[in-house]
Amino acid sequence: MHRPIALAVVVFLLSGCYSIRHLDELLFLNKLSEEQKGLDDIVEFQIGQFKMIKEEYESNQLERYNNQKKIKDKFGAPVLIQEAKRNDQMLQLWIYRHPTEFFDTDKLSLYFDKNGELVLKEFDAKKTE
Repeated sequence: MHRPIALAVVVFLLSGCYSIRHLDELLFLNKLSEEQKGLDDIVEFQIGQFKMIKEEYESNQLERYNNQKKIKDKFGAPVLIQEAKRNDQMLQLWIYRHPTEFFDTDKLSLYFDKNGELVLKEFDAKKTE
């Protein structure tokens, strides 16, 4: 995403359209390009974290991370935290999913008791048609 902006800057410089009066705009575009790269890096990191927690679940290794601290330290923050009632007990629900796919994606729901201990896991696989 940031390469087209950088390319536009180079084209302006080489085509003779560049002048001092456009310097502020070009610097602003360059800053936007750098910020976009930073956002892309964050999203890639979050995708990697989701893949990692999904693999741990699928290989029945998630039990090693039996509380909120261990899970957050290893896999990062969930995309959603909310209170949920399960089996007449109030639990905290953490949801992990792909960071940019909202509907058609795998979803891992983790439920914690009031002490932060993992008590229930649910995995909803992506719907395929």
